[in-house]
Amino acid sequence: MATTRKAPGDVTGRASANLAVEHQKELAARANELALLNAVELEQSQEVIDVIVPTQKRVNKAADGTEQIEVDQPEETVLVQIAEDITDMTWGAGNFHSFKAGQRANLPRSMANWLAERGYIWGM
Repeated sequence: MATTRKAPGDVTGRASANLAVEHQKELAARANELALLNAVELEQSQEVIDVIVPTQKRVNKAADGTEQIEVDQPEETVLVQIAEDITDMTWGAGNFHSFKAGQRANLPRSMANWLAERGYIWGM
């Protein structure tokens, strides 16, 4: 059986062998970087965002000059997972929210129902 040997003047063969070894080291370093990026992304996707909608206050003045302050009770919240990216969504006056796909959020029920009707929430 005949074996093939590289000729002594075959610089290309030696260079390609050296480059293959260097490329292996680069691939190993890149694999570590990707593992770290994936771990960070996984941690961020498991983080739960609490969306706080401010309560409203009303001041009622009685005829005798006394004031009575009424405060709305906070709405029931629901834990949901966002299906699509949402950027600068307005919920109420001056309340802007942004969400990323896959993110988990603790939302007021009315907001969760509104987003579910439009297909922005998984499994609701």
